[in-house]
Amino acid sequence: TYSRSREPSSSPPLIAGGADAPPPRPLPFFSLSPYILFAVCRMFAHLEWLHLAVEERVNLKRVHRRLQSLAKLLIVATFVEDALRVLTTFAVQQRSMEIAGWKSQALHTLLPLLSLFLQPAATLLVVLPSKTRRPEVGCYLLLGWCSWHPLMYGQQGNWEFVMETATIMGGLLILLSHFMLLRPGVACTGGLLPRANNASSLVAQVQQRAAKLQAFGRVLIVSIFVYIAGDKVGAHQ
Repeated sequence: TYSRSREPSSSPPLIAGGADAPPPRPLPFFSLSPYILFAVCRMFAHLEWLHLAVEERVNLKRVHRRLQSLAKLLIVATFVEDALRVLTTFAVQQRSMEIAGWKSQALHTLLPLLSLFLQPAATLLVVLPSKTRRPEVGCYLLLGWCSWHPLMYGQQGNWEFVMETATIMGGLLILLSHFMLLRPGVACTGGLLPRANNASSLVAQVQQRAAKLQAFGRVLIVSIFVYIAGDKVGAHQ
């Protein structure tokens, strides 16, 4: 019998998964979309289950009231801090009044005393629970103080100081609009504008005024961030 020896092939055989195997083609997006949609649906199902579980175990109204109290404290905390700073550095504040241009020696003492007593008193009006319009009076006092504060220290030309003050005033305006909507004749409507009649016209005016104050407060509350962003952009140009 005759057997012919096989000549070696010029190219090595391809091995599955070897170095010479062509790379696997990625699956197109549309073939994966059902799996992505399924995963998203499962995620939302778990979130809904978590929401129901939290709602069953947690009193959301009580949490909401506590968050409101915390928000009030955070907004007025800067006034308490400023009053404490005046108390602990009273002599420095007197010299600051002289540097700001106040000539009278009496004003060097009276103006820091005004800061020391007005800010904590107005803060207490805001944070203490009340069914009257006392918190609104506290907000108005703090807004007036914010307007006077840069002038008292001669910082009306310091834009960073002015923008910080405007941001604080924005928070106070939002808080003031909240207190206006909690008035006895206004809160019963649930924040909705009542029908136009003689009995509810005043309520509608209060709600519209509160909405305008809240909108203006939202604009002011970002003042310092807009200023810092503009300052950073100007520094890189």
